[in-house]
Amino acid sequence: MKPLLLKVLRSPFVFYTVFMILKSLHVRQWMYEDTTFWSVVGVELSAFVLLFGLVELLFRRGKNVVYFLLSFLLSTIYLAVLVYYRQFHRIPPIESLYLLGEAESVGDSIAVLLNPTDAIMYIDLLVVLVLTVIRKPIFTTPGLFPRKVWGVVLALSLLVSTWNIYAKSEQDSLDPSKLAKDVGLLNAEAFQAIKETRSNQYDTGPITQDTINDLKEITDPAQLRDFGAAKGKNLIVIQLESFQNFVLGKQIDGQEITPNLNKLLGESLYFDHFNSMIGQGNTSDAEFITNTSLYPLENGAMSTIYKDKDFPSLPKLLESNGYDAFTMHVNDASFYNRNQMYPNMGYNQYYDKSYFGSDDVIGMGASDNVLYSKSIPLLKERADRGQPFYANYVTLSSHHPFKLPDGADDLKVPAEDQGTMLGDYLHAVHYTDAALGTFFDQLKANGLWDNTVIALYGDHFAFHAESASEEDRQAIAKLTGHPYDTTDMLNIPMIMHVPGVKGETLHNVGGQVDTLPTLANLLGISLGDQIHFGQDLLNQTHNRIGELFYLPTGSFVQDDLLYLSDGSVTINLQSHERQEGTEEYSSSMTKVLELERLSRSYIERLPARKKS
Repeated sequence: MKPLLLKVLRSPFVFYTVFMILKSLHVRQWMYEDTTFWSVVGVELSAFVLLFGLVELLFRRGKNVVYFLLSFLLSTIYLAVLVYYRQFHRIPPIESLYLLGEAESVGDSIAVLLNPTDAIMYIDLLVVLVLTVIRKPIFTTPGLFPRKVWGVVLALSLLVSTWNIYAKSEQDSLDPSKLAKDVGLLNAEAFQAIKETRSNQYDTGPITQDTINDLKEITDPAQLRDFGAAKGKNLIVIQLESFQNFVLGKQIDGQEITPNLNKLLGESLYFDHFNSMIGQGNTSDAEFITNTSLYPLENGAMSTIYKDKDFPSLPKLLESNGYDAFTMHVNDASFYNRNQMYPNMGYNQYYDKSYFGSDDVIGMGASDNVLYSKSIPLLKERADRGQPFYANYVTLSSHHPFKLPDGADDLKVPAEDQGTMLGDYLHAVHYTDAALGTFFDQLKANGLWDNTVIALYGDHFAFHAESASEEDRQAIAKLTGHPYDTTDMLNIPMIMHVPGVKGETLHNVGGQVDTLPTLANLLGISLGDQIHFGQDLLNQTHNRIGELFYLPTGSFVQDDLLYLSDGSVTINLQSHERQEGTEEYSSSMTKVLELERLSRSYIERLPARKKS
């Protein structure tokens, strides 16, 4: 008995399988409250047996090296999933782990999300390395079973994994995190990959604007409000990093958090129920949705999955009307393939780190102050030659983890909020607001303010409704007067300052997909036959917008509520009242799913951009 037990314990198959179970336990305890050791064994073991069993079956030489490398890969995948989940409360699809290549640019954000207990993800590998270096072999058992037995073991593990997926996938497929809990992470990733492959098969039927409008249940009004109110004027669109709506109009100990934007609200069209619609591409997806009026992907970033497509867009629409369109981003344009996405979207030129330099760096690049001040000559150059311009700005100074250099901001945060994520965030958005105030003064001093439409919006949330810390949630609740929820998470500002148009707060629901048609109306440009999945918010009050990635598939915002497809839950946008089991919205969910499918199908059919 003792020799058999020793043989089992000295087997690499047993060693690495046991440690992967322990690593899975670590990951799942962070993600799911009711995790137990045996629940992990029940859903994760079959996948590990399958993978490590293949090593036993296929490799005779170099087996220990293959085991080590496979374990390292699996450990890294599980840790990446855990870190991603801590920030976004979402399981990323495994094919999207190519984004690990961008990790260097967001290193500060990742470091904040790591925990000392995460060392367990590599401790076994460290032990193996040390014992190998000192020539004390840990594995002395060449194989537990004959190869024929391994074939049976693999068949059984494949059967168990397949059955787990089949039994749970239909009821959990709308929520990848729930699916991963019920069938295991690797099994869930396999299911999502198969599902994505199948979803890439799109019909070739006609896609018309009438079809889209019918699904949204809207009709064109007989008369258009404010059509051409800004005809011929310049356009500046500013995407504010991690900027949520709950900070606007609020004070901390008598100090306005956003004094410059608060002043602008009274002079602008302010949409206070505007929503982020990003997918996994986050900031880059926000740019894409805003400038194309198309939906993002359920999995993957638009700028990487469709890096070669020739997109109809706001830049192209404006250029056909005599505008010069360019965009600015202080990071390297290769981040999220922007150096390919920008030409695909029709920008004549982009300015990135090579133009803005590395002075006054905050987080991922030069500060917002540098971005704005160095952009003024670019604006003046175009204005001086009498050509209207479209200038797109992507700010970064308020990027997670919201750390500013000492002395960069003068907001006095209460003692209880100092050092918290929210405290740092309030400093960051106050700095962002101050930089905007300086920029507005520069525009006025250079004679650009009165002839320029300025649209400002947030790209995405700073605090996920599920993963924000309790202290941050309570502090936000003090600002808003209600518990922080998913509607707050999605709610971003949209402010359109239009010279000559009276300021007004509009309460109808909107999303980033609505930006293009709303701006086109103000600039007096007809969309003609250009397909768009958004709508003009000045001339439509009913709206229905899908939320693809950070909420369960089929979730949407409609008029006065948010619908969450898992459990058929609604949250009222005004009262924040939550109701369970609201099945009457299932028909709206069906329409939203069809809108998202049509958008993907439309994108699939677009031609590749011709390289000049």
